[in-house]
Amino acid sequence: MEKNYPGIIKIAFLISLLLIILVLMCGCTTTPSTPSPGAKTVLYSDNLSQWQDEWNPEYDGPTGKIFYSGGSLHIRDTNPPEWTLLHTFNKNFNDFILDFDATLIDGTTEASYGVNVRAPDSHNFYGFSISGNGGYSIRKQEFGNLIIGRIIYFVHPTRSSSIKTGIGATNHIHIEAKDNTLSLSVNGHPLSTVTDSKFREGNIGFTVCSVQPNSFAEVAFSNLTITSL
Repeated sequence: MEKNYPGIIKIAFLISLLLIILVLMCGCTTTPSTPSPGAKTVLYSDNLSQWQDEWNPEYDGPTGKIFYSGGSLHIRDTNPPEWTLLHTFNKNFNDFILDFDATLIDGTTEASYGVNVRAPDSHNFYGFSISGNGGYSIRKQEFGNLIIGRIIYFVHPTRSSSIKTGIGATNHIHIEAKDNTLSLSVNGHPLSTVTDSKFREGNIGFTVCSVQPNSFAEVAFSNLTITSL
């Protein structure tokens, strides 16, 4: 006659289950992680708290002031609308993702501020701008001989509820440039994508223009990161 040993069977089952769990746990902790095939590389990172090599020098003159203060890069435009104050990072990029924060510190909320990209020089570039009243634009400037040139707006100044407005408002700006495609997002919200083949590589530069005559604007830029696509 066969005998049943339910207690022994139960213990053996529990031991087997425990061994299986231990094997699985060991496998999880010893298996090396492999990087994602689409992992992005940081090409440049700067919190903009102080001047660094390859940036243009600070400026204090009749058109405004460019300086570092309080952990940020400040650009103060005091001579609109003839001039847009520009601060250039003298290193070229072609395809990239660009992120930074911009805060309107003082002045008119009509001010336009942002960044130029793929600029072979200060007169030729793609420009991405937002304004203190919630607008944004994307444009191309071409001045081949510095006398005869043109500005083409891919996106004319357009209001967006995604842009924070007023003095003290900080906006996170995200730009992607890949081949002939350029896109702008603000605070995590995609705003516009355009295509153009004129400029494939160039430097970047932060810009501020207070737009209205007899006005001024000061903007603080911080947390710049440029990564590969």
